[in-house]
Amino acid sequence: MLLNVWITSTFQNKNEMEFRNPYFGLDELYAQHRFQSSVYPKIVNEPKLAAQISSAEPDKVFPVDLHQWLSDFGRLSPPDRRLQVSKDIHTIIQHNVLDYGMEKCAIAIRLPARGDSLPHPYTLPPAGDTVRLSICELDAKRPLKERTLSWSQRPPCVRQLAPVDAKIGGEIELEPFACKSGSYLTYQISCAEDSPGCNVDVWMNHNQTWGTHTF
Repeated sequence: MLLNVWITSTFQNKNEMEFRNPYFGLDELYAQHRFQSSVYPKIVNEPKLAAQISSAEPDKVFPVDLHQWLSDFGRLSPPDRRLQVSKDIHTIIQHNVLDYGMEKCAIAIRLPARGDSLPHPYTLPPAGDTVRLSICELDAKRPLKERTLSWSQRPPCVRQLAPVDAKIGGEIELEPFACKSGSYLTYQISCAEDSPGCNVDVWMNHNQTWGTHTF
């Protein structure tokens, strides 16, 4: 006799499943205050995703993985991330906070100097020493899908940060904040309202962290 058994899941959508803590038991261990947490210097956390959207073309999905190349081992995708902002184009970045205990983060923006030799062409405003940017925290606590992300499909803004004067040829670090291990941080970067023609286009990678990253 053949017995058929069906197993149904209570999760109809995988996006509803919780992120389990890989550092099992550490919260309870340190809650006893018998052990002192280690202190480490800050590390750079590059964005998992940096995607462009356009207010002038609300349904446009920008190309993904532009620097993919064919090697002897197949197609490879370098960890390049693009920061591009102009009057119409905005960049959405998303970071994943991974490390346990290193749960104090700060957004940083680093721009090349005029005349720097970089692996990829870049654009900076024709004049001035700073670029005024607007940063908005988005309501996105799970990984975004870059291949479907557009202006019309972007997550809503939940908190507007103060305008940032990013330094050409330098780095600026914003005020640190608490960031829980395992969480996602998502931001939309635009030209500030009083600087609609800021026009920045730079690429970041694991060797030269131009653009945006977190500590």
